[in-house]
Amino acid sequence: MAVRLVGVRFRPGGAVPFLRIPADELTDTRCPCADLGVVDLVPPGLAQIDDVARAARRFEASLLAKATRLAPPDPRVQYALQAIFAPSSPAIDQLARRLGWSRQHLARMMRAHVGVGPKHLARTARLQRAVMLLQRQPQANVADVAAATGYFDQAHMAGDFRALVGASPRSVLDARGSIFPIPSLFMRAGFAA
Repeated sequence: MAVRLVGVRFRPGGAVPFLRIPADELTDTRCPCADLGVVDLVPPGLAQIDDVARAARRFEASLLAKATRLAPPDPRVQYALQAIFAPSSPAIDQLARRLGWSRQHLARMMRAHVGVGPKHLARTARLQRAVMLLQRQPQANVADVAAATGYFDQAHMAGDFRALVGASPRSVLDARGSIFPIPSLFMRAGFAA
């Protein structure tokens, strides 16, 4: 039996207004909308549409219509996300001070709105900057890329690649484009990445 699946990928911090639960309760999980108590997000008759592209467009239209009635994502969390994905990300302590928050409060807010803490997100952002630099300058020395993107050394960068991507820094040269959805979502939103 063929299975059709239509899903949605929100920008970081964008799902919470729709789902009305903390994002970290959903991190690394899969669950039907019915289990979340948000069946109203799925337009009636969506399962009967045979064309997946048409179903996806209808789902998107339904979500966009609902978005106009929801509170926007927390602007301080959006600011923190933008800062983390900027070309030169601030230290987490410094970012928390900029926001007038403690480091612990920043971590709580990020987990609740994004699903992961700021250190994990900053690690992902740093790795994505390394990927983009490697892909823009394929002849670059990997150690120089590591230094330019904030790693202690090449081994530190290689460790992050293995842990987060399951590949070596050099292997991403063959995978053109973003290997992470988060920065690509920020690029479309007009944020610096």
